[in-house]
Amino acid sequence: MIIVDIEASGIDPKKNSILSLGAVDFNNPTNQFYEECRVWHGGEIDHSSLEYCGFTLEEATDPKKQSDGELLERFFAWAKQCSEITIAGENVVWLDLAIMSATAERTGINHEFAFKSQFSYQGPMPFGYRTIDLHSISYAHHLSRGIRPRLQKGLSKLSLDETLQYVGLEPEPKPHHGLNGAKLEAEAFSRLIHGKNLLEEYAHLAIPDYLKK
Repeated sequence: MIIVDIEASGIDPKKNSILSLGAVDFNNPTNQFYEECRVWHGGEIDHSSLEYCGFTLEEATDPKKQSDGELLERFFAWAKQCSEITIAGENVVWLDLAIMSATAERTGINHEFAFKSQFSYQGPMPFGYRTIDLHSISYAHHLSRGIRPRLQKGLSKLSLDETLQYVGLEPEPKPHHGLNGAKLEAEAFSRLIHGKNLLEEYAHLAIPDYLKK
């Protein structure tokens, strides 16, 4: 699977723009992708999102940066070299896949290995409609140990930082960064699924006994 983490100028896939995209090939974790792009002309910018991602307005609109369509083409080409392209991440359908799909549709990308799907959030993308959600796996593991993840108004409020701490990692550094997010999520997947370390940079952080196989 490919763990993806996108930074964007807001949370509306149709109105906002990709700012950066980080990804890790789970089967070959040293194979990583990170690139940035400028906000598309007419794309809306939520300044709180820029602050969250650590981008200034000048950086987000820098005309020297590649377009969002060019970034996506380069990511598709990178992904094509991975042994499995099932997309994974934290709530990955909600923003990451949705904004990639909207970008591909708006920019007219028709990749040679594109997967045409009946599901509108997929659009002209190569990844199919099955995804692997870190929140779901973490939630299920909590329940398997008799732990009920915290709720708010009857809805799960199990955050990424809580999952990271649950698997023995530190909370994600702020401001948020796409590649940092993808690497931490990949490490969390490995600890939850296999009970072992994935990336050398996190090897010094002990895996809790309840995750060890």
